[in-house]
Amino acid sequence: MFQLVYISTARQPIVPAMLDDILGASRRNNPRLGLTGLLVAGQRRFLQALEGPEQAVLDTYARIK
Repeated sequence: MFQLVYISTARQPIVPAMLDDILGASRRNNPRLGLTGLLVAGQRRFLQALEGPEQAVLDTYARIK
């Protein structure tokens, strides 16, 4: 199990529709990749923890960046 935790800043204020999109994509993609995690969002900041197989975590983080 590999874990990566990061904080990022959104270019615009976070709105519910943005979080709905992120949650939808995560629910589609994460199970098939063996990933789990945590997302905390507020104003313009995200804190995310991703965990699972190392390469899947690194590939997902690269896509998010």
